[in-house]
Amino acid sequence: MDREPIPETTAQAERVELWIRELKDPDPAGRIRALGDIGDPKAIEILIEALNDEEPRVRAGSAWTLGDTCSPAAVDHLIESLKDDDEGVRRCSAWALGSLGDSRAVDPLIRSLQDGSWRVRFAAAQSLGEIGNKRAIEPLVSTLMDEDKTVRVGAAWAIGEMGDAGAVDHLVKLLDDDNSGCRTVAAEVLEKLGWKEPNHQERRASKFIKKYWRRSD
Repeated sequence: MDREPIPETTAQAERVELWIRELKDPDPAGRIRALGDIGDPKAIEILIEALNDEEPRVRAGSAWTLGDTCSPAAVDHLIESLKDDDEGVRRCSAWALGSLGDSRAVDPLIRSLQDGSWRVRFAAAQSLGEIGNKRAIEPLVSTLMDEDKTVRVGAAWAIGEMGDAGAVDHLVKLLDDDNSGCRTVAAEVLEKLGWKEPNHQERRASKFIKKYWRRSD
């Protein structure tokens, strides 16, 4: 005789219970593996708790996973994780806040533009672009002068996502950057913002200039 299927609600509850036990595994590797099995709203509280795990990889994985939950309850905890001692945790928290798109994260992410790690600064710039709050424009303009080329690229991209034509003059200056990636992104963002050279003579020169923007370093 065929066995009756287990009701979906019961099966799901059992999976969540197993996941919670795995996330409390004394072995850090077990806790990290468990992070890939998230799939139930009840797990949000456990993920938030895992942001305080002793293992940095678990904290980073929890932050990253919370970014996929669309849960406003995670925002304040992820903001706090921007202060974590571990660079990977701060970076994943910045990415997650961008995914959640909550305006509460704007000011903390602006502060993260000053982080000592270029990876965190890049993640913060990208996330500010995803959130799209105009309050970030001025700090992002300042970040166009960051010492790291990847961070400059991220700031230019974020400004483009916000569609703020007021930053055009600063993006034009980036066309003279030493890095070809910065020049290319600046040119693409300027085009997206509808920037036009001020006179016909400069428009004639633009074809040559674009080659210059995209030349190899």
